[in-house]
Formats: sequence, C-alpha cells, structure tokens
Amino acid sequence: MLLEDAVTVLSISVLYYQYFDHTNVYYLDSRLQSITGLYYLMAFLTPISIILAPKAEYLQKRLKVFRPGSGSSLVLATSLGSNVLLSQYLLSKGVLQEDYRFYLVGCIMMNYLILILLAVTHLIHRINAVASLLIGLFMIAILLYVAAWQYEIVAIMALLSFFVIAILAYITFMPKSFTIAEVVLISQGSSMFIFDVFISAMRMVYENEFFLNCIKNERHELTVVFQMLILWVVGIGVVLSPILMGLTSRSPASIMNNNYWSAAFYIGLTVFTFGLYLPVFTMLLRSNPIMWLLDFITLNSARIALICYWIFLVLIALYIVIWRNLYGSSSKIPAILIRKYFHVLVILIYFPGIYFDYRATYLASSVALALFLLAEFLRIFHIRPFGPWIHDHLQIFIDTRDSGIVILTHIYLLVGCALPLWLCQSTSVLNVTDNVALMYAGVMSLGIGDTFASLVGITIGKRRWPGNNRTLEGTAGSVLSMLLLYYLLWHIGGEKFIKFGGNWQTIIPAFIMTSLTEALTTQIDNLILPLVLYIHCTSKCLP
Repeated sequence: MLLEDAVTVLSISVLYYQYFDHTNVYYLDSRLQSITGLYYLMAFLTPISIILAPKAEYLQKRLKVFRPGSGSSLVLATSLGSNVLLSQYLLSKGVLQEDYRFYLVGCIMMNYLILILLAVTHLIHRINAVASLLIGLFMIAILLYVAAWQYEIVAIMALLSFFVIAILAYITFMPKSFTIAEVVLISQGSSMFIFDVFISAMRMVYENEFFLNCIKNERHELTVVFQMLILWVVGIGVVLSPILMGLTSRSPASIMNNNYWSAAFYIGLTVFTFGLYLPVFTMLLRSNPIMWLLDFITLNSARIALICYWIFLVLIALYIVIWRNLYGSSSKIPAILIRKYFHVLVILIYFPGIYFDYRATYLASSVALALFLLAEFLRIFHIRPFGPWIHDHLQIFIDTRDSGIVILTHIYLLVGCALPLWLCQSTSVLNVTDNVALMYAGVMSLGIGDTFASLVGITIGKRRWPGNNRTLEGTAGSVLSMLLLYYLLWHIGGEKFIKFGGNWQTIIPAFIMTSLTEALTTQIDNLILPLVLYIHCTSKCLP
C-alpha cells in the first residue's frame, strides 16, 4: 500500500505543478485568488491522510462491511474527488463556476469529515489524538472561510448529511462491495447528484431565495435528462421497496410467490413511471420527454446512422455473452481476455461517438447506465422473467472484486468511459473544440491503456510489481499505447484536437501517472483511472 500512496502523492504533486505551469499562470492566478484558502486546505488533506492511512487499513481489514483483499487507499479517497471538482472549477466560467466552488467546499468538508471519523475511532494511539486536533482546527477554518455566505453553510450541512446517509446506505445494503476509498468517492458523487437534482427542482417549483442562491446556474437539458434517468432507477428502489422486500422472502411456495411479486413489481413500475415520474420529468425538462427524445434522435441522418451502428455493436455484445455462457467451460480463452473484449467494444462505441456527435453519446451513456442499474435490480431480486436470465449470463464475467451482492464491473466500465464526457458537458459554456479531446480520457485510459496493460502483461510480462500480479511490461505497454493513440489523434483528428496537441510535457506525465495508478491500485480501476487522467489533462484544456 505504501507504493500506491506514494504514486498518489506524486500524482498530486505533478498535477499542482501543471496548474502553475508558465503557459497559464496568469489565468490561474485570477482563478485561484478566490479559492486560496480552499487550495491550502486541499493540500493539507494529503499529509493528514498519510498519518491516518494505517488506521484506515486496519478498519478495511477488520470491518466486515468492506470488500476483502483490497486496501483502503485513503490518500486517493481524500484527494481524487476534490481535485476533479477543482478542475471543473478552473474549466468553467460565470455563475457555473460559483456552483463548482460550492461543491468544491462541500467535497473538502466531506474529506475532513471522513478523516475525523477515522481519527476518533478507537483512539488507541497518541498520533490519532494529534491528527484529530489538527482536523478539528481545519474544519473550523473551513467554517470561518465560508461564514461570509448566508445560504451556503446550511446547504453544505445538508450536503454533508446526504453524504453520511449515502455511506450508511452503501455499506448496509451492499456489504463487501466497496473499499473505503470507493465508498467515499461514490458517496461523494451520489450525495452531490441527489442534492443537485433536489435544489434544481426546488428552484423551478419555489422561487425561494435560498434555492436560488444554492445553485445559481440552470442545468443543460442533457444534464436534466441524465439526472432524471438515474432518479427513475433510484425512485424504483425507494417507491417499490415493499415489493422488492417481498421478492427476497423464501418460503415453500417461493416460486409461486416470486411470480406474484414479479407481477406486482411490473405493475408498480408502470404506475410509478406514468403516474408520478413522467409528470415530474415533463415539468423539469419543460417538454414532453418522449417527444423530446424522438426529436433528439431524428435530428439528422448522421445521428440516426450512429445510433444504428451502436445497436449493431450491442447485438454483437449480447451474442458474445450468450456464447460465453454456453461454451465458456470448453473455451481456452482466459476470462480476463474475454472481459477485455468489452474494453474494445467501448473503443468502437465512444471514439466515433464523441468525435461525430458527443451529445448523442452523452445521452446514450445516460440511458445505458439507467438500464444497467435497472437490470441489476432485476438480477438481485430475481424478478421474473429477466432476473434469473441476467444472473446466469453475468456469472461468468464476474471479477474477483465483485464479492458483494451486486455485480458492478460492467457498470464501472460504462461509468468510467462516460464520466469525462459527463463532466465536460457540465462545463457546457466552453467551446466544444476546447474540450472534445478531454472527453476521451475514459476510453483512452480504459479502452486503450488498461486493455494493452493486460494484453502485454499476459503475453510477455515477467517482472511483477511488488504486492500484486501486474507487470512492469504491462505498465510500459499502457503508457506506450496511449502515447501512440494520442499522437495519431493529434495528427489526424483535425481542429478538434489542435489545442490539445503538442504539449508533451503535460501529456506524458498524465499517461505515466495513470498507468502507475493502474499497476498499483487495489481499487476498481474502471472508476479511478479515467478521473486520474482527466484531472491531469485538464491543465492543457484551460483557456
């Protein structure tokens, strides 16, 4: 774990050096003046996390709610989310920048809250008491820093409450599915997502000064659609929870009961969708969602052709899943290489998708995530007729880190590839040519880097990194493959990549840090690697 923490610290150091590079120092000076206090608070997160890392490792192994066989990665947990939000703050402009400043403050406080909880848990070492005192002082400093805001203090306290509830929900209902780092990062994203949806909805229903000051910028219609699609799945879990609990009961007549409860689920799903969800969706979108979707899909013939191309690829993927399930035991192809096929699939989906129509790719990724989450509902609760079929066909693709009740590998792959695209769209005030290349951070790190790391490591890898099975040759293959693709995009990608190209002193460290993280982390790399590459590439996309 020491190597992983060392790489994380090195990555943060390289990132901050890039931010203060001579090419954009004047621009950054004007941006960072207003968040100087937050910048130093972020910097102090790292040494405190290093002090408390042994305690986090102890709890990771001792508590049964976390995934066994993995480290806590506390330094990564307390640095990645806030640095992503810092990059969003630097990329955005106007009132949108104020929104990201608010979420940056909230994320920093979440990180300090986690450190406090770690420090005061089983106070058996003097160093924990010292760390707790330091953290308390930093928390007071943050409160004093935001004291000038009238509404943000209450809003941040609400955001912290959402964060704590999210952590408790994940470790209670999905035990052994996450490490400390993963549950922190996912809870940060979930709490900000739910808070943003709630405040955005309240701004439309009640023009109250509190809601208008919490979030100052109206969300793009694609962002609204994405939020409502995910909220649909969350709503299904909450509203239909009595039915879902009935599906978990086991009795002598369980099969018959399951059929009844499955029918009740589909009836409840229909009533919820058309009776409650669609009216709220229409209000927030200010348009009929079905008609909006039809207009969006049929905007031009190129978009229709792209969607047909995606459908063809999805059908091939389904064929691979069925074939692997039928003949997997007799196949000599390693399961890890079969899984890497889906990394190739995301290359075929995202590279032309982002280049030719990034808005359609954004929406398609949002729909796919909602369907993946719904499919996981059907699988976990064995909702007939689809649940058992999904469960049987996903078993052969389970990763060793899918040790909980949920299977997250395929969901992480989708989220990892789409996250940079979603993040770029959320800074939609930027010109598209400024950040199209940044949208490729997910597919670059997973579709190219991670895939070639596995291929090279399996075929010619001999020298292994300490503490795991990954090889130095695989890491080198990851760096070289991303560099080669970057070079090709720079030269044949056209004007969309001109601004992103040419600065090798920025892009080479970004690829090296991403590949080292892939080699040494015990976390889900499908979630971590795209964010690492994204924040390192941000400095090149600044105005």
